[in-house]
Amino acid sequence: MHSDLRTANGERLDTAYARADRYLHAMADKSGGRFYYADTRKRLTEVFTQIAKELREQYSLGYYPRSQEQEGKQRLIKVRVNVPGVVVRARKSYINKHSSSGTERQRMITGSLSGLAPYVRRG
Repeated sequence: MHSDLRTANGERLDTAYARADRYLHAMADKSGGRFYYADTRKRLTEVFTQIAKELREQYSLGYYPRSQEQEGKQRLIKVRVNVPGVVVRARKSYINKHSSSGTERQRMITGSLSGLAPYVRRG
């Protein structure tokens, strides 16, 4: 019975897996990423196929904040597109770190746009 299995620290295995699941979901949500559950070889293949597809549709946006005065403060980010059927995944915020270099001041947002491929102009 799986409920009798324990980690090296004596924690029940189902409890440890539940905690890890919550942590991975939170990390994916906070980073603008996505959580994939792959508990079988078939599902793992499907997940890798989906990840490869999303990597081909990945983009980067950059911007210069109007004010550098809020050093060390959290800034919220909202990315929207005006294309029907597109899902945007991007992180929700970043911590403003002041820098004197113009290229370092530019803030980068990386994410993926699901369903945008027909609208993206390449090359």
